[in-house]
Amino acid sequence: MILPIKDGVVWNGLPADLSNLPQWDIGFSQSFGGNPDMYKPMGLKGHNGLDLYYKKGTPIVAPIDMTVQSTTTDTDGYGIYVRAFTDLVDDEKLDLVFGHLDKKVVKAGDKVKQGDLIGYGDSTGFSTGHHLHFGIRVRDKNNTVLNYNNGYFGYIDPEPFLPKVKWTFGELEELRNKTMIFKKEKGKSTIYQTGADGMNYPINSGETFKRLYGEFDKNNIVEVDVVENKSNRLALII
Repeated sequence: MILPIKDGVVWNGLPADLSNLPQWDIGFSQSFGGNPDMYKPMGLKGHNGLDLYYKKGTPIVAPIDMTVQSTTTDTDGYGIYVRAFTDLVDDEKLDLVFGHLDKKVVKAGDKVKQGDLIGYGDSTGFSTGHHLHFGIRVRDKNNTVLNYNNGYFGYIDPEPFLPKVKWTFGELEELRNKTMIFKKEKGKSTIYQTGADGMNYPINSGETFKRLYGEFDKNNIVEVDVVENKSNRLALII
C-alpha cells in the first residue's frame, strides 16, 4: 500500500519521491492498541486503528485499489467516513475504513484506483483534533469479519501494510537541503546514510539509492575504511 495521504504527488516512501509533505504537517498521533482505558467502555482492548494527524483539508487517497462500500456520517464515532473493500485474494479481502473526514468525493459502488482522491481530512465525529483514523479488517468470501472477537472487533494493526523507509522527518529535511551524508567502505558496494542521530544505516536497495543519488547528486559519498555504528532500523514515515 501507499500512505492514504496525498499532497500533489502520492509519496511511496522513497526519498527520491519527496513532495511537499510538511505543507500538511503530517505525523503519527496514535498507534493501534493505544489508550486502553479510553476504549475500554467501547468494548475494545485499545485503539482499533492508526491515527495520522494533519491540517484540515488534507487530501485523503486510496492506499490500494478498492471498491467503496459506504460513505456514512456517524457523529459519535468516525464522523464523516468512507468504508471500502479490496478484491478477493485467496478467498479473503481487506475491509478499510477512513474516518473523521471533512467531506467525501466518492460514493458507494465507486471503484477507485490506488492514489485516487476519496475525500479531505478533518476532525468530525469522536475526535480531539484533525486526523485520519485508518482501520483494516480481513473478511472472507462470505463477507464475514475474521477474528471479530480479537478485542478490536476484528481490526488489525495497519502499520505492517504501509511503506517503511530509513529516514525520519528531520533526516528528510537534510535530504531536501542536500546536506545528508553518505558513506561507503573501501572495496565494498553498500552505501550508508548517516542519520540525524549519528548512526549509519545501509541503503539495501540499489534502485532506491540510484533514484536518490540521481536526484540529489550534489551529495558526496565519503569513502572510509570501516563504517561504524551500523543499524538495520526501519522507521515508519507517517
